[in-house]
Amino acid sequence: MKPLLLVSFLAQTVLSLPQASSGDIWRKRDGPQIPGLSCNGYGDGNKKYISKDVAERNVNKFCDDIKIDENSNKIVRKFNEGSIEEIEIAIDWPSGLKFEPDVQRCKDILLEITNKCNTDNDDWRSGGYKKDGEFAYHWHVTKERSRAHVEKMPRAIGVCSTSSGFFIDDMQLCGSGFLGDDFGERLKSGIRGRGLILDEAYWKFEYGEFKCNGELYEWTASFKLGWLGWQQVAAETRDIAGMHITKCRD
Repeated sequence: MKPLLLVSFLAQTVLSLPQASSGDIWRKRDGPQIPGLSCNGYGDGNKKYISKDVAERNVNKFCDDIKIDENSNKIVRKFNEGSIEEIEIAIDWPSGLKFEPDVQRCKDILLEITNKCNTDNDDWRSGGYKKDGEFAYHWHVTKERSRAHVEKMPRAIGVCSTSSGFFIDDMQLCGSGFLGDDFGERLKSGIRGRGLILDEAYWKFEYGEFKCNGELYEWTASFKLGWLGWQQVAAETRDIAGMHITKCRD
């Protein structure tokens, strides 16, 4: 393509996008278009999504702490950094225009994006964009996950393996669809809440792509517990995710 034609093509493409700020133009909104909203798709390979619960929780955090950055015409915050459910939420407006933070208005608009976009599945969301006069509200997922979103994907799955020592169990959990935003902190605190001793020196939690029992999962957690502690761990994952992990031991 000749340089002049390329410039003309790019100019037409930019002008055809929703009227967002210049810093927002790069975001691809390839999901269903709903009156008043521009929704994000799940990205190439359907791998950019987070759970609806995580999205709602982060939207509420963002709005409860809404504060304009000094000498700025936008508010941008990132949540769950480094996890597979990292999310960026923002409000921006034209330079020179005064923005008055309104917690409830913020929640109404961002939760509308969360609840009306990506409704092909009850559990997964990828965000979108909405204008409120001159003010643009938007959120998007910053990372791809290791497994693709599909319409009937299980909300949460997991397996467990155990090897026993002298009254000590070496445990490994592998999971997908839950614990995607907190590096396993809910699991760790839940285990301790059940009266089990968990030594920090042996705790390891990682996101990535892990093969366990012949299947691929999004995260793995390994740790040591007192003998038969796996029963409490199984109960804890049920409380967190509403599912039973595959039995660690027959």
